[in-house]
Amino acid sequence: MNNSNELETFLKKLIEKNEMIDEDELDSLYIEQDDKEFNIAFFAPLKFANEINLVMSVHDNYSDVYVTVTDGPIEDVAFLLHNLAAEFKSSCKDWGDVLELKSNLLQEHGIHGLFFSRLRFFEFFDDYSDTFELSNKEYKMKAVLFLSKSEIDAFDESEDLFYELIGEKDPVLYSQV
Repeated sequence: MNNSNELETFLKKLIEKNEMIDEDELDSLYIEQDDKEFNIAFFAPLKFANEINLVMSVHDNYSDVYVTVTDGPIEDVAFLLHNLAAEFKSSCKDWGDVLELKSNLLQEHGIHGLFFSRLRFFEFFDDYSDTFELSNKEYKMKAVLFLSKSEIDAFDESEDLFYELIGEKDPVLYSQV
C-alpha cells in the first residue's frame, strides 16, 4: 500500500469511529492533476445537524492534516484546507497559529483568517490524537477555525483576549459577518 492510500485509509477509519459523524454519508472530494485523480478531502455531515460537516484534508506530501467542522460550502472549505498544506508553515506559538487571508471571496463572508490549534482545544475532536505515524512519517492534525478581523487583531494582542473572543463564538459558522 502506498503512503497516500495508507493515509486515506487511516483518516477514513478515524472519521468513521467518531460517533457524531454520519458514516453512511462519508464522501471524498477529488481533483485531477497530471491525468491522475487525487483525494484532497474527506467530508461527512454530523448526525445531529446535516447542514454541518466535518471536513478533513488529505495530502500525503505534507505532514499536516487540517480538520474543521463547518456549515460552509464543502468544496470551498476542502480546497482551502488542501491549498494550506502547500502554503502554510507553522509559527512558533504553542497555543495556536493564525494565518491572515487576503481573499475577497472569504472576506465577503467576514473571514479574514484561520486559527490552527491542537485538536484537544475543541471538544468535538476529543477522540482524535494530535499526531500519528504512518510508514515512518509523522503527521500532525490541526483543528481549523474561521476568524473575523477583530479575532485576528486579538490574537496579535493577547492570548487571553483571543480566547475570550473565540470562546463566545459558534465555531462551526463559516460566515463571520
